[in-house]
Amino acid sequence: MKSLVKVAVLSSLTTAAIIYVLLAWKPLGDIQHSPIISWASSSSSTATPIPEPPAGRPQFSDDELNNMEVYQKTSNGVVNITSTTMVNTFFYTIPQSGTGSGVIVDDAGHIVTNDHVIADADSLIVTLADKSTHPAKVIGDDPSNDLAVIQIDVPKDKLKPIRLGNSNDLQVGQKVLAIGNPFGLDRSLTTESLVP
Repeated sequence: MKSLVKVAVLSSLTTAAIIYVLLAWKPLGDIQHSPIISWASSSSSTATPIPEPPAGRPQFSDDELNNMEVYQKTSNGVVNITSTTMVNTFFYTIPQSGTGSGVIVDDAGHIVTNDHVIADADSLIVTLADKSTHPAKVIGDDPSNDLAVIQIDVPKDKLKPIRLGNSNDLQVGQKVLAIGNPFGLDRSLTTESLVP
């Protein structure tokens, strides 16, 4: 159980780094009362309106509004990946499963994930935001940087890619949002600051 928790935490943190590098971050100083985050928009996704807080509760801060809008515009591009590896024991061959998160990056079904999620897998299954499952194949991997690209074959209208950004202008202290789906139950969001 401890190793499963460690894998989930490591997967979420690595997914945060991947998402941060993939997206061009809009500095918080530029955010108005109602932030518009065009860098995270996807032509195929529509954002759900951010709900008003209940009566008698404090209003959402600009930072909270920003977090909610980023989540709503990008979370459908985050997938769950289940890998199955056949392990030979003395008497039997048994399946061993693992899970992790990935990010859809284009309309061709390419997904960026961690190498440790797909390493030595005999089969890969991707679960999209609509809960549909699809077999995936490995396109390439970079174990030294713990990155991999896999691909699923589905109609374009089922894909909600997250637009690639440019990391050249990132500054230490900027906010990082990690959207993960390591267990396939639902997506989660974590915030951190970029540190060297």
